[in-house]
Amino acid sequence: MAIVLSCTFLWLLGISYSKVNGAVWDVVWEGYDTVPTLVNILALYVLVLNFNHRNVVIETVSKNTLGIYLIHEIILDILGPMVMKHSSLRTLWFNIIFTIVFVLLCTSVAEFIKRIPIVKHLLI
Repeated sequence: MAIVLSCTFLWLLGISYSKVNGAVWDVVWEGYDTVPTLVNILALYVLVLNFNHRNVVIETVSKNTLGIYLIHEIILDILGPMVMKHSSLRTLWFNIIFTIVFVLLCTSVAEFIKRIPIVKHLLI
């Protein structure tokens, strides 16, 4: 319930910021430092605390969270401007697909780096 309320509040915040500024305020790219985003993160964390199902993808991502965290900003700096140029890509479905692909890309890069002997201990 907290996630739904928080997403609704973030959406309303985006609408009000867009009206005040006279330009679209994208909640995905510009909403990182808002309270609703923090509430969503905390709610998702609490939601997955008791997740006990075996899933290869989830286990691989969870073993690479530090690597994903360290790598994501570099990849985002490369991909972000390309996505921001096309306003047609700012849809809910594109953001969902982009997030999944982005996490898998960062996980793949982290897994690759972990296979390099000299730097593999940095991401453990």
